[in-house]
Amino acid sequence: MRASRILSVSVALSMLSLGLAPGSAASATQDSSRPPKPAAPETLTPHPDWRPADKRLAPISVPAHPSTTMVAEPDPKAHRVRELTGRRTATGRSYQLSDGRVQAEISGTPVNYRDARGSYQPLDTRITGTGRAGYPDGVEKNTFR
Repeated sequence: MRASRILSVSVALSMLSLGLAPGSAASATQDSSRPPKPAAPETLTPHPDWRPADKRLAPISVPAHPSTTMVAEPDPKAHRVRELTGRRTATGRSYQLSDGRVQAEISGTPVNYRDARGSYQPLDTRITGTGRAGYPDGVEKNTFR
């Protein structure tokens, strides 16, 4: 009984929100067997910025001075100078290149882990002897297990 009452209340609320309440103008004029008619063309107003297709658009202005955000040509002989440890994420590392650019190395799997202080440290996946009973070999350098 309770479930059917909840269902009927939710149907009634849905009809009210759609403007289909019994006796409303929308429910009286709408025929469920046919799709609704589109709005009459005279009720549609064009967007204020609309231009007819036969009008030419204004030319694009290009600044005569070089932009301050232009990127210099990359040095083909650039090499990694150092890792930017502050930019580490769980799946990426960033490196400063000799020509001033930054190179990001992104992985689909974790390459770093968070230590107790919250900083990312490189994962060391080398397997070594653990000296623990039942686990003669394993990774002991980090907390990523």
